[in-house]
Amino acid sequence: MKKWNTFLLAAAVLASVAPATTVFAAEDAKVTYTQPYLLTLNPDSEMEVCWLTAGDGEGSIEIGETDAFGETVEAKQYKISGMRISATSEGYDDEPENNPEFDVYQQIAEVKDLKPDTTYYYRVTTTVGGNTETTKTYNFKTAPEKGGDFTFALLSDLQMKEESRRMV
Repeated sequence: MKKWNTFLLAAAVLASVAPATTVFAAEDAKVTYTQPYLLTLNPDSEMEVCWLTAGDGEGSIEIGETDAFGETVEAKQYKISGMRISATSEGYDDEPENNPEFDVYQQIAEVKDLKPDTTYYYRVTTTVGGNTETTKTYNFKTAPEKGGDFTFALLSDLQMKEESRRMV
């Protein structure tokens, strides 16, 4: 059940990124499409660090309780099919097959046995086609032990479309 829920969360994040695919045109080729984002079903003890890449490659995170890290976790890679870029600078063609497909891979590094109520620092390294990118250092704090007070925020990407602005 956990893997299915993780897939659904990842699909939701990907769906929020997908409409902005015009920035992924072939002439703008890069190693990663997104900064790392976090997913978890056990916020006091586990975290999945995820990111989208432009091709078949390798990814890992360095993580630890200080910015000296201390542990490296290899990411698992999943190919995402069916992503398309707009056919023209004016937008998508009404016929999907006229909008070229492009490669997208999701990297997921699963970190377990984290301490509750602890700040962790991490950075992501990705290699695709001989090109390597390393992110800046990020951090997150795990939830308190089960039963403790917990505050969180839930945010959806509204894509800043006119219809979204009218709804808000």
